[in-house]
Amino acid sequence: MNTTPFASFATLSDSEWRAVLMESITTPTVRGVRMPSFPKDTTQVLFTSHKNEAALDEAIRFRELVRRAGTEYGLGWGPDTKLLDFGVGWGRISRTFLKDVAPENLHGVDVNADILKTCKELMPYGTYTQCHNGKPLAYPAKSFDVIVAFSVFSHLSEKNHLAWLEQFLRVLKPGGIAVFTTLSRRFLRLCEGARAHPEGGLFHQQVADCAAQGRIAGLTGSFLDFPANRFLYLPTGGGIAGTEEEHYGWAMISPEYARRKWAPLCEICEYADVLGPLDQAVFVVRKRRHGRVLSAIKERAPGAWRGLRAVRKQAGKLLRG
Repeated sequence: MNTTPFASFATLSDSEWRAVLMESITTPTVRGVRMPSFPKDTTQVLFTSHKNEAALDEAIRFRELVRRAGTEYGLGWGPDTKLLDFGVGWGRISRTFLKDVAPENLHGVDVNADILKTCKELMPYGTYTQCHNGKPLAYPAKSFDVIVAFSVFSHLSEKNHLAWLEQFLRVLKPGGIAVFTTLSRRFLRLCEGARAHPEGGLFHQQVADCAAQGRIAGLTGSFLDFPANRFLYLPTGGGIAGTEEEHYGWAMISPEYARRKWAPLCEICEYADVLGPLDQAVFVVRKRRHGRVLSAIKERAPGAWRGLRAVRKQAGKLLRG
């Protein structure tokens, strides 16, 4: 039993791979291959709101979306593909990529030291390390082809999400993609209902308190009228180590906001509200190659483009003279 899922299952169809993953819930070794273990049910629910089959089903659907996006936007999946799972938790998402990525090329990071320890105990494949808010990722520039973050940007403050996005673009290879989820505008209906009925539970009370205390930037009336180009953040904290309210709460990133704030940094390839019952939407962004960077400067900052052309022209004269 010295083989790996990548070596044994790389040629399986998506449906066959789904069957292997589902079997691994109750069978630690599938077709002679050791598979990742699962944490206790309470841990699964705490970090994903689901357990076992439901938790895996959601992760598998996300993996299929990432695979499709990678292929569509020019990523060649193969033995050298390197993937980073940002907010790896107990390894729910990472394990679904074990047939796509060689063990030495699979990495995961999390701010939570306790769940990272659990991940290392459960996941026999991949490398998992702690990251820290306000500090860069511990990887060199241009390290990864793909970065995934499921239900992470759904909780990050505006400042924190921009800092991590910049880190993504630093460690992605040119042309590499990041695929991550956020809350969609359907979340606004949930918030409006929660504010009207604070007795409904902890989430309802948190929403009502944040709104009453004026702690939601951009909210002046009904949640349903929240401006489409604003970043919605409810600073509720997470109740988990490393998730204080300065960094963690409930967050909704609209495509209008993304086009305004991210476009100078990266290509926004796709926004889709596809994951239904979770009120999650998906962004696919791509790190620009050199030529695309110049095109973006020319389009969005014509003054800077003219200055750049002047510098290049002058440099040419100096080199010739």
